[in-house]
Amino acid sequence: MDEKIVKDALVLMKRTGNLLNEVEDLTRQIAQSVDRNDRVSTEMLLAMREEPLQTLQATDQALRGQLEDLPNRETAAKLARMLNGGSPVQAEDPLQKLLCDQVAANRRRLQQVIELDRRVNQRLTGEQPSYSYRNKSIGPASAGPIFHTFRKEAGTGPTKARRCCWSGRAHPKSAGRPTR
Repeated sequence: MDEKIVKDALVLMKRTGNLLNEVEDLTRQIAQSVDRNDRVSTEMLLAMREEPLQTLQATDQALRGQLEDLPNRETAAKLARMLNGGSPVQAEDPLQKLLCDQVAANRRRLQQVIELDRRVNQRLTGEQPSYSYRNKSIGPASAGPIFHTFRKEAGTGPTKARRCCWSGRAHPKSAGRPTR
């Protein structure tokens, strides 16, 4: 396999690793602001996290474009296998080994980010968030509804008002509606 092809893929995977580190850091900061019930910081951090997530998608598209632009389908298949967590095509090639190691590190970091994000969303909403693996989106399928989520009020009775997850006050649109 051509060294330039592997180097280009390695550069994109290292960029992906740096972006995943940035997303993880921002997600940790979001978790801390949620623990403090700091709505302003949480909203600001969620907005800040959008940029690295969009850059991750662009990097993924660039990597897919690199695979599609390869003239040799066999080379593209070998590179794709390494990018999907396979072993190096030539075990003695240090660049291929570096690429495979970076892919494995990115995969571990992605799992950590997903788990952390899942816990943060569960604290906010009380529900399991939905993740779209088909689109390769890292965060919840929709980050917008987080601030419009309400927790059930303790007590009996089907018409107890829902409370805002931030202020604890009853939401005006939920008055008289049954809780789930």
